[in-house]
Amino acid sequence: MMDEFDDTEQNNLLIVDSLNYAFKYKHKGTKGFAASMIRDMASFGKSYKATDIIILGDGGSYYRKNIYPEYKANRVYAEEDRQEFEEFLEEYNRALGLSKYPVLKFKGVEADDIAAYLVDTRHSLYDNVWILSTDKDLDLLLKPNVHRFSYINRKEVSLESFEEQYGYPPSFHISIKVLQGDSGDNINGIPGIGIKRAYQLIKQYGSAHNVYASLPLPGAQKFIQELNNSGDLILRNYDLMDLMDTYDLALGKDIINKIEEILHT
Repeated sequence: MMDEFDDTEQNNLLIVDSLNYAFKYKHKGTKGFAASMIRDMASFGKSYKATDIIILGDGGSYYRKNIYPEYKANRVYAEEDRQEFEEFLEEYNRALGLSKYPVLKFKGVEADDIAAYLVDTRHSLYDNVWILSTDKDLDLLLKPNVHRFSYINRKEVSLESFEEQYGYPPSFHISIKVLQGDSGDNINGIPGIGIKRAYQLIKQYGSAHNVYASLPLPGAQKFIQELNNSGDLILRNYDLMDLMDTYDLALGKDIINKIEEILHT
């Protein structure tokens, strides 16, 4: 993390993926964590010399469910676990209620899309924007002054460190995700295509969009045949995963107006 004792004056924004952070307490079995969570937010803000702190909540995604009803359908709890999860959510919402910082949480809207909107519209207003989350999907939002901090491994991800951590350049990230899919979100990719094959395809064609435009690809390999039959899946995965290109659709004008009203209150 940035040195807490660095006295250099900065104008930074801290964006907190709050539900993601709250799972830290759930995994530890901590029950009454609301006040502690808010103290943590203040501590991170101080460490990152944040002029502003914005707390993001997660309300699911009408946008992605409309495109793909099976989106995150793999996240099912047994009855006993569901009761425990409901208690966790109750304490999490209590934490949001204690926040002195703006909270952006809307039914049917995911935190990732709000983060994309904030980065796109506000990154130029700050020296640095820090995203507090373990969610690697948010690495799609990185810019020269936009970084993600994972509270689990205590590592910062930036454009400069991206290739060292992932093994490929940032420009490949969305295309590799589109071809590979995301099992955590129940988004299927092309059968037989993992990171290595996706990387080679993007090296050859430049992007998953270019792969789509080049279909059918030559070759008798099973994964090539699967790829040639997956044009619609490639386009669907872009719609589901490309945060910067789809946040306006995922949010809609009404939510964007509400965000601006809250931030200007």
